[in-house]
Amino acid sequence: MPDVKEIIDLLPSQNKEDTALIVKAYNFTQSAHAGQKRMNGDPYFTHALATGKNLATFGMDAHTISAGLLHDTIEDADVSPEKIEKDFGKEILFLVEGVTKLGKLKYRGLERHAESLRKP
Repeated sequence: MPDVKEIIDLLPSQNKEDTALIVKAYNFTQSAHAGQKRMNGDPYFTHALATGKNLATFGMDAHTISAGLLHDTIEDADVSPEKIEKDFGKEILFLVEGVTKLGKLKYRGLERHAESLRKP
């Protein structure tokens, strides 16, 4: 798994729990998107992987990186929110659902929706 190692190597501090969480999210996402292709023909997983790498590059923590890896699994891989919560906990589900919520915003009227994003 050279790609997940690249993410882990970017962590400012590495411990077994953080590493295990990221590896778990990586494997889960790869499995959830198995066989899916992007419009350009690339495996769908490449987008999730790039998101995880970017978050690691920005110095985010393991929960945020894991949520970045998982961010499209509910919407595009038919994974239930309950499954994410069961496997990864409420905090990561909250982050994943927050990203999904952001994706539904239109640029027009953005201010109107800002307050709803602050509420759980």
